Amino acid sequence: MSSLLNKQIPPPASWEEFEDMCRDLWRWLWNDPNAQKNGRKGQAQAGVDVYGQPNEGSEWAGVQCKGKDNYAEKTITEQELRDEVDKAKKFTHPITKEYVLATTGLRDAKIQQVAREITQQHKEEGLFPVHVWFWEDIRHKLAEYDGLVKKYYRDLHATTVGSAQMDRMEQMLEELKASGASETSNAEMEVLQRVEQDIGLLRESIVAEALTSEYEEELNYARDLINEYKPHEALEFLNRLKDRIWSKADSNTRYRLITNIGASNIALDNIQKGAKCFIKALQHNSDDEKALLNAALGHIILEQREEAKQLVRTVLKRNPASSRAYSMLVQSKIDQPYETVLDCVPKAHRDSPEVAFELGKMAAHHGKLKEAKKWFERGIEESADDIEIKVVLGFVLVEMLPDGMEGFVVGQIDEDTQSIIDRIIELFTEAWEKVKDTDLKFVKHAWIAQRGLILRLKKEYEQAAKDLDIALELCPDNPLYKKFRAVVAL
Repeated sequence: MSSLLNKQIPPPASWEEFEDMCRDLWRWLWNDPNAQKNGRKGQAQAGVDVYGQPNEGSEWAGVQCKGKDNYAEKTITEQELRDEVDKAKKFTHPITKEYVLATTGLRDAKIQQVAREITQQHKEEGLFPVHVWFWEDIRHKLAEYDGLVKKYYRDLHATTVGSAQMDRMEQMLEELKASGASETSNAEMEVLQRVEQDIGLLRESIVAEALTSEYEEELNYARDLINEYKPHEALEFLNRLKDRIWSKADSNTRYRLITNIGASNIALDNIQKGAKCFIKALQHNSDDEKALLNAALGHIILEQREEAKQLVRTVLKRNPASSRAYSMLVQSKIDQPYETVLDCVPKAHRDSPEVAFELGKMAAHHGKLKEAKKWFERGIEESADDIEIKVVLGFVLVEMLPDGMEGFVVGQIDEDTQSIIDRIIELFTEAWEKVKDTDLKFVKHAWIAQRGLILRLKKEYEQAAKDLDIALELCPDNPLYKKFRAVVAL
């Protein structure tokens, strides 16, 4: 399917799907219907994710699947390649035919050279050859197998098949016109011309549908990066995508593109830049509830509260049951008395996680820490995976510790205070575990620093020191981190 070669389609969104794709592809390449994945997720795989016997012979071959973000110009390293090759030497069925490292990363000439060097060395030692397949190589080979394109890129397959059918229809029409040109009446010729026009319109529709499907795949890929706490990678990918497709994109695609750029910036603490993106995106999707509320959030961040209230009122007029609109309403009234704002939110919506979160922030803003704790705990009950609620609750609980706890000397801790301390550590641990291996660690280092300070209260000085060392590594010029690291050392 040659059209696939010209499309910058992303690799599968999930790791498991990429492994499945590699298994299916190498079944074709090896001509081995029995090729299969090695073990299951979480098990040691000795450098081999897919294995089989090419041409159903006696020799074994293996593939290791290595996910990388090819749009952020990342690829495997030489050390990763050598490590995986070393692991493959210990595979249960000795690899003799070939070993392939399949990666979603960009093609890298240096890594290709290393693979050739390893292959030459292995040849002298009587071991298997080593190859690296980058995403571009995989994509080109996928194009040769219509069934795989249909399985993993259904929308692209459908529109490509439709375009091929248009080609055949146009060819048949030309042959019909040529074969009977001298005998065709004016009326018949008009019919043929109308058919030709209809085919042209249909082709334009198919091409537009294909482009939209392609853009949707790419935008979904960016959304998944954001959800996986990889906003830096998402932003790089989205900026490249914008440069490539903006002039051809429809309004909804432009809206999603700008909105995702905004979300990436906010995740990276570029708050004002993200807010402006949310407001700008509204012009491309001005009737959509989500777009209106995103724009309201943008105005709130920029402290343009009247503009935000107007957008929220528009949404509530259309949809009085929108919990998110009530959460925005609370944010837009942050400087009003707590009880006044609470009365603006119907009781039926107060337990939704997003409304409870904002009511908690409102209560904390007015110094009502017990009320804030109540709302945040309620939000966690309804949305246990929301780390932002957990972090804010953690900071509120820190504020609720007895006076003097922030001092350098830690005295006797009563049972109730100990319970609060344990809860704070639990909350910050859960939150940090989510982001410690992602881009967000560079903007959320305060979380691990706060856990270190609280561990000091439990006299767990060694772990407290480790936490503060991590915070200092991520933000070496922070004077508070230096101060408290010195306290722990003392």
